[in-house]
Amino acid sequence: IEYGNHYTRAMSSYGAFIAATGFIYHGPRGHIGFAPKIEPHDFKSAFVAGEGWGSFIQSRGIFSQYNAISLTYGALTLNSISIQLPPGTIPTSVSLTLDGKPVDIKKHYEDNNTISITFKNLVLDEGDGIEIKTIW
Repeated sequence: IEYGNHYTRAMSSYGAFIAATGFIYHGPRGHIGFAPKIEPHDFKSAFVAGEGWGSFIQSRGIFSQYNAISLTYGALTLNSISIQLPPGTIPTSVSLTLDGKPVDIKKHYEDNNTISITFKNLVLDEGDGIEIKTIW
């Protein structure tokens, strides 16, 4: 009883955190995604994945969006990332870099203002960072 009651109360607040950040993570597929609900034009949040944790940043301009994922501890293996764009935007350019080096994007597509970027297996270690720049 002790573990169930205490664990449930502690984790109930995590649900609100997940909802506010729009965070999704699927370790076996190597997928991470964000769709911030609070201040999406200037957003920063922590995230926790299976083998590591770090921070996510999103900032929007008139015709662009910048996203960054920084790994603070552990490791993170990724094959895809999804991010939400403003309603009605159609991206004309998407670029992704890992520690400042360009990454080949296999494909990207938009679905309900969400862009999904698929790429070859990337492994982030402590201190590594991904940047995504989207122009519409």
